[in-house]
Amino acid sequence: GDIRAGWMGREVRPLTSYTAHDVPLPAQLGQATFKPMTNPHLDELLRLPIADRLEAIEELWDSLEPDAGLYPLTEEERAELDRRIAADEADGPEAGISWPELRQRLERGEE
Repeated sequence: GDIRAGWMGREVRPLTSYTAHDVPLPAQLGQATFKPMTNPHLDELLRLPIADRLEAIEELWDSLEPDAGLYPLTEEERAELDRRIAADEADGPEAGISWPELRQRLERGEE
């Protein structure tokens, strides 16, 4: 199938390629009924205009920085990040667009 390396080299397949056999479940879970999780905060955020949702994402992401030391990178993760940074730097600054430019494009509905 369409298998490729994803984040940190982990296998990534399209969701449609997975079957029930790919996810082994204990027998007792096969009899359980699951209710979708609801989060009133998330529901409220999803009702916001896209510009406000993007701002909320940015603020939430920035809020994780103080806790970053709680989850140190493995040597493999560090090596992968170093490889990606080197590849990005080799492409040069003209290879991408800035966050403000991307944000403006998203707010205008451009891809």
